[in-house]
Amino acid sequence: MVIPSQGKNKLLAWKFIEWALATKEGNEVWINHGGIPGYIPAFELDSFKNGTYKATGDQKVNELSAKLIPQVQDNWFDIQLNDAAKTIWDDSIGKAIEKNSDSKAALQQIQDDIMKAVKPDLDRLKSQLGIQ
Repeated sequence: MVIPSQGKNKLLAWKFIEWALATKEGNEVWINHGGIPGYIPAFELDSFKNGTYKATGDQKVNELSAKLIPQVQDNWFDIQLNDAAKTIWDDSIGKAIEKNSDSKAALQQIQDDIMKAVKPDLDRLKSQLGIQ
């Protein structure tokens, strides 16, 4: 959620965020619409633990999620893959449109350029994750 710097009701917006993310009632709304609450104490709500999904044969998968999610280790990787890719995409797609380039060739070139630019960070990320 975002509170824009130009917002006229920042305090009210913050109160809404607190309600939506850190109260039983707000988390019930997330849960009732199929979401997984970001507020770990909400994992104990009956509406979350007893929730079922048709796709899993009406099993209570949230019950398992409630046990596993708190055990997930927080990892932070300082890698700018998206920023580099977005810059190349934005610049290259604009040029391809201006020049009326062949779309297949333009997209292949963009892919090649992005992969070349992000390769060092991608290799480092793979190394940190233990992926060869």
